[in-house]
Amino acid sequence: MPVVGGDGPAVAVTGVGFGVAKSVDPWRNLLAGRSDLRTVDLPPLNRPAAGASPRFVDPALAGSSAMMAAAVAHAVADAGLGGPCDEAGRRLADPRCGWALGASKSDAADWRSPAGGPGWPWLGANGRGVPDDWQATGPRLTPVAACATGVVAVIRGAEMIRQGVCDRVICGAADASLHPLILASFARLGVLTDPGDDPAGCMRPFDEDRSGFAIGEGAAAFLLERADLARPGTIYATVTGTGLASAAVKLTDVDATGDPVRRVLHDCTAGVRPDLLGLHGTATRANDPAEAAGVRAAFADGAAVPAFASKGATGHLLGAAGAVELAFTLLALRDGVVPPTLNLSRQDPACGLNLSPTARPAPLETAAKVSLGFGGTVAAVALRRGDRVPSTGDAAR
Repeated sequence: MPVVGGDGPAVAVTGVGFGVAKSVDPWRNLLAGRSDLRTVDLPPLNRPAAGASPRFVDPALAGSSAMMAAAVAHAVADAGLGGPCDEAGRRLADPRCGWALGASKSDAADWRSPAGGPGWPWLGANGRGVPDDWQATGPRLTPVAACATGVVAVIRGAEMIRQGVCDRVICGAADASLHPLILASFARLGVLTDPGDDPAGCMRPFDEDRSGFAIGEGAAAFLLERADLARPGTIYATVTGTGLASAAVKLTDVDATGDPVRRVLHDCTAGVRPDLLGLHGTATRANDPAEAAGVRAAFADGAAVPAFASKGATGHLLGAAGAVELAFTLLALRDGVVPPTLNLSRQDPACGLNLSPTARPAPLETAAKVSLGFGGTVAAVALRRGDRVPSTGDAAR
């Protein structure tokens, strides 16, 4: 169903931040075709695994709350609103500033912690601790929608502004799942790829040789504002539509027809073909052709829409996947470039979409991002490019 639209103030995205070390630029890495995946050693797993995490660069970013805090700080600074102790930053403590910070699960490392027990925040860790750091007094939400969590968080944030509840909303998601329990669970489902001798090349969305995903860790956050409150030159895009649907199949299966994907894309774009499409692309045998079928059915000549899937660079970030991939979509709009789909050497004919293993310049005015979650949640956001100038140096962190 369409979720954001109709009357209400326009919603602008004015800040984008990743939960990474300051020395790392995920956007430039993606455009250059660099993958963060590496072989990880997680005893007592009896099989090799591939993974990616900001903590490989900065141990201080271990855990979803630390990554979420970093992403929020970067997004707020990117929007020109300063820090928690600055006059500009104090606007985020205002009752008219909301928070929608999601996760698909609590930090796996905390499950056996002595801190666990009554009162432990669990899924609410991101939505409680980070706003507390900013002395927040506005409404808070903790969206949970499996691998669609990041996009659902943005949908909920946009709703709060369109409904007049908030003037600004910090939204996003984080996930830290490189833990033996998580990897063993996905291994039993048969959806993990084997890193072999090439972990950077093991995840191959929409490729004939795809064999599943590798798990990554990460976070991304956004500052949404009423467009009339945005500072000149800060708007990445306006949110022009959103969509939510459910796939009524088994918990871990996808609707092979792709109809839920078709519906959310049609709802969020009103059937108007976007200039760019950010895909979910898990590199599993079942998901990729179903998603491709939904895209082709959503628009006239849907197979021609320039599209990308970024998990070959980041791994599958689970609850944070939609947020990080939406950040890439916003940066693509700003810079006028279609990002690459890494490791795509032989595209599966059953996944007939307009993909490329290398970045492509393109005139982009509109975009959409779709995410799918285990359990059936399908979510999408449509965007129109704002007044941010293309980057000539560092991208948003």
